Amino acid sequence: MRDSDAADSVRWRGAARLRQMAAMRGQARFAPRRFHPGANTLLADWIKFDVVLTRLARLSLVAVGSLITVLSLVPGSARPHTSIPGKAEHFIVYAFAGLALALGYRTTRSRAVGWFVFASASALFEILQCFIADRSASPLDALVSTAGFSFGLAAGGAALAIIIAASPCERSPS
Repeated sequence: MRDSDAADSVRWRGAARLRQMAAMRGQARFAPRRFHPGANTLLADWIKFDVVLTRLARLSLVAVGSLITVLSLVPGSARPHTSIPGKAEHFIVYAFAGLALALGYRTTRSRAVGWFVFASASALFEILQCFIADRSASPLDALVSTAGFSFGLAAGGAALAIIIAASPCERSPS
């Protein structure tokens, strides 16, 4: 065996170990597109980026979900007001939540559950606003919120597809 063959073998075993570690974390398996000396480094950097992106998106989802809950249930006089219309506020905030869900949770099932939770929460918040001073319920607000969440979910899915397509690795056939 030549020295370069031995080095190639070590590189491929390193890439296999990284794929195995990703699989143990529940992430998708990745394989280098083409072999080159920096393949392991690119793969390791991609896995680190993927983990950071997922964690940041999940943290953002918790933050936006908490913000939506608090701002939906405070009295109207205590709620901060922006210069944009109320329906646009609903759409934008829920779109950010949908984007965070799409980037933080990759499976169709988790996205469907998240969509159901946020759609139900927007309807529940509108019902609860009947009992809060200076607030009124509007079914249209719940629909706009759900539409915003759906838009954010679709935009996050598209962004994730672009990120994965631009990555230095691709999914290995299983």
